[in-house]
Amino acid sequence: MISKNLKPASLKDKFFLIIPSVLHDESFLSWFARTSYLHYIHPQTFLNTHFGLEYRDIFKRDLDVALNNDLIKIFTKKTRNKIDISSLTLGKYTGYLYEDEIVNATNKMFISNMKFCPICLKKDKIPYFRQTWKLIFITVCAKHNCFLYDVCPECNSKVSLTKMYQNKKSFLYCHKCGFDLRKSKIQILKRDLINGINAQNKLMNILKKGYIKFEDRWVYSFVFFITIIQITKLILLRKHSYFVNKNPLFKILKNKLAEHIKISPPVFNRLNNQELFALFGLIMDIFDNYPKNFKSFINKNQLTYWDMVKEIKYLSFWYDTLVNDTTPRYSAFGDMITKEEIENAKKYFKRNNINISKANLQRLFKTRNYFFKLKEI
Repeated sequence: MISKNLKPASLKDKFFLIIPSVLHDESFLSWFARTSYLHYIHPQTFLNTHFGLEYRDIFKRDLDVALNNDLIKIFTKKTRNKIDISSLTLGKYTGYLYEDEIVNATNKMFISNMKFCPICLKKDKIPYFRQTWKLIFITVCAKHNCFLYDVCPECNSKVSLTKMYQNKKSFLYCHKCGFDLRKSKIQILKRDLINGINAQNKLMNILKKGYIKFEDRWVYSFVFFITIIQITKLILLRKHSYFVNKNPLFKILKNKLAEHIKISPPVFNRLNNQELFALFGLIMDIFDNYPKNFKSFINKNQLTYWDMVKEIKYLSFWYDTLVNDTTPRYSAFGDMITKEEIENAKKYFKRNNINISKANLQRLFKTRNYFFKLKEI
């Protein structure tokens, strides 16, 4: 029987009576929910009794990314320092997904809602939810060769690990309708889509190592993930699909590309799980056979240097050189800048309320040797 009728803060100065071991790749919320169940207390009630009502709204935040240092210290103390709480949160990828920005509730470009593999939940000796299931590019269970679910297949509700259906059933059941998530229909990948799993594995390896090697160059993982955002915008927002349209994964994205996709909210949030699977597979294909595929993508879509870099906040030397080798910032003769680049620059200025002037164009193109003519402005 799960209890909900305990006095708030009644256990504020007490340790957790039962401290379960952390399972491989387990998320913080999964571990905390299991801890609550072992005490036969609803997760929200368990939080209230140990932390007081001042923390009662904490579950409105995603604690897998939003658990701050103060709370980490409190939770660690509650476990008698037996559990490394910080290792359970996705904050550990700070410096890997982004250069100098903390992975938190407001910086979640590569973080999704919780997903799940019904086979894993069914076969686990102790069922639990993985940290990696919250990464936006993890869309398939590589172990069971099937798509993950990002919502309850019965009622389409997002998975919540701290809510319980009628205050009785654990996180193995949809908190909204009570559906047993382990009974979700298995969505096995077709054989011609297997490259998408390879792409997912490569991205996970890049994140874990913190770098990727291209020929004789070592590239930090956060630099590569910034590049992925730019390529995503080119494919989904600008509709530059030549070259990638030859990949079998493209058929999953074909209908989405026919739609008008808004920049906000973040573009990844506009795609379902299978569409994300296809997108990341296509992007990784662009970087296969390096740099041949990358150059083919640029040339077949007739992309300029400006198209490839204009929305990247921090342009890395690696990417700048790679793009410039394929579509130079300047023409070979006279250090000229193309009319198309100037027009794109003017559009950029208008969108951002920047004065269209010779000085601003020179700053943008990082050159003082080229003198823009009045008719170009």
